[in-house]
Amino acid sequence: MSLGDPWVIARSLIDAAENTAEARGGYEAKEASGRQSGGREYGAGGGSVHVFGFDSWWKKLLLVLGIIGVVLIVVAVIGGIFSLLMPLIMPIIVVMLVVRLIGRRR
Repeated sequence: MSLGDPWVIARSLIDAAENTAEARGGYEAKEASGRQSGGREYGAGGGSVHVFGFDSWWKKLLLVLGIIGVVLIVVAVIGGIFSLLMPLIMPIIVVMLVVRLIGRRR
């Protein structure tokens, strides 16, 4: 069972998406910089590309909270690794210090 040529299927989907947008009254924003030479837009499915802007206070707050969350996760992971390795590292450090102290006295 074959579906057909992938390029034909893709072109049909793009055309259907454009026709749906035109039927809705041209809801999609189209800019001249987003057009190819054939008059078609490039991007996902031939539709317009929406860029997420930080124009409102809640978007800026969400960005700040996201950055704080990432920093807290990194600190927690590093702290967890440090707390796991500390019981192994501390005796080694103590033994090394004792060996150096004994070595200096001779």
